[in-house]
Amino acid sequence: MAETRTDERTWAELQQELLAQPGLTNRSIYPSAEFDGRFEGEHGGIPFSATGRRDHELRLRSDRANPELVDMFTNVIGYGPFVSYMEPVTGASAMEWNRKNPRERYAELLMDGKLELDLIE
Repeated sequence: MAETRTDERTWAELQQELLAQPGLTNRSIYPSAEFDGRFEGEHGGIPFSATGRRDHELRLRSDRANPELVDMFTNVIGYGPFVSYMEPVTGASAMEWNRKNPRERYAELLMDGKLELDLIE
């Protein structure tokens, strides 16, 4: 497992590190009101979107599970995801990394009715 990073990279810096990964293509990067930023891309023919807050929270969603993409994100972020689930309306696969409050976020996900919610320890 990758070593946990403690630096305070900006969302733009994190995006650039992710986009430097082999096989990852960018479709759009744009600001977000809720998060520091959001971007959409594609890996292995599978579209994905990612949103994040400065060096402590990242949400990755894609049409189907993509373990290689999750590994790329984990390597860049420096720590692994804490939860996986499926979106109830779209059926999208989702993973979340959260450094500051994973237990609180897990409780929110339970209340939101996420499907196949799996806490990763």
